[in-house]
Amino acid sequence: MITFRYLLPSKEFIAFKKRLVQEVGKLNKKLIHITEQELLEQMGFPPNWKNITRYRLTS
Repeated sequence: MITFRYLLPSKEFIAFKKRLVQEVGKLNKKLIHITEQELLEQMGFPPNWKNITRYRLTS
């Protein structure tokens, strides 16, 4: 997520993140043996992944 944040233009990253949140939400409704947090942890997402849009490069 952090890499995408810095590589994609802002609007594209926000659209990507929005779609990812939607897809994770859909998947979470189907999960019965693992929590959303456990899924994201196994995928390597940091606990604060939804807040990554706040990070910006400074020069």
